[in-house]
Amino acid sequence: MDAECATFVLGWAPGSQTDEMPEEAGFAIGTGVGAFKYYTLQIHYDNPTGIANQTDSSGFEFWYTPTLRPNDLGVLTTGIVNFTIPASTSTYTLDGGGCPSACTKNFSQPITLWRNAFHMHSLGKNMTTRHIRNNAELEPLGSRPFWDFNHQSLSRIDGNKNGTRVFLPGDQLITKCSYDSSGRNVSTTYGESTSNEMCFNFLLYWPRMKQFEYCLTDEVGGVCGNNTAVERVSADLGNFQPYIAQCDSDPTLSPATAQDSGASSTFMSPAKHALVLWVAVLILLM
Repeated sequence: MDAECATFVLGWAPGSQTDEMPEEAGFAIGTGVGAFKYYTLQIHYDNPTGIANQTDSSGFEFWYTPTLRPNDLGVLTTGIVNFTIPASTSTYTLDGGGCPSACTKNFSQPITLWRNAFHMHSLGKNMTTRHIRNNAELEPLGSRPFWDFNHQSLSRIDGNKNGTRVFLPGDQLITKCSYDSSGRNVSTTYGESTSNEMCFNFLLYWPRMKQFEYCLTDEVGGVCGNNTAVERVSADLGNFQPYIAQCDSDPTLSPATAQDSGASSTFMSPAKHALVLWVAVLILLM
């Protein structure tokens, strides 16, 4: 399996329930173009006291059908990475992370947002994803005003009876996360451990765009695109050009016509444009 052609699909976190995909879309599996051929399960165990002889039989069950859905379902990972939360602070807020119009203006078509999947760890206090169009703020996509690490699950998109919303090319997303570190006497950094923190909203949508899987920011810039850019951006940062990945596509396509193969770019803060970003994307979240 080529790691450069991998992407996040589904995850479990405490409180998650069985997820049933909508009638309009599903995750394509099999040998077709764009279908997922392999699944890798990554599990994070939290055993800080080192209790011995612990066993686990966790796994996934998939229900599938030969009746194809009209659209392929995709996941757009948006949020904030590479941050530090100071110690002994009752409210510390990260505001401004997400997906700028500089990235989404390159979407080839409108997409339908179907579900939020908010994710923080134990210091989380509240979380919101805002939606802006033409400099006007629409109703938030969703929020968790009282975060509980033990009750995480998919949530409907706010503002529509059927729980969906159309997202247009050029729209902007801003994800805000607030934390309470008043019970810790050391700072907390971004990371995969339960003792670290995160700020993500995994948005499920259709139709899937393989060239736009991540739209993440931190204090110096961000990543807009797919896993190939995350892997390769540091090797050729000076060009600031899209990277094309021939993943499940016609290898004869030129970069100018291979939009479905995966194109990505970086967007950098004017004040700190020389720094390289590293983004860790999880396959399973705990």
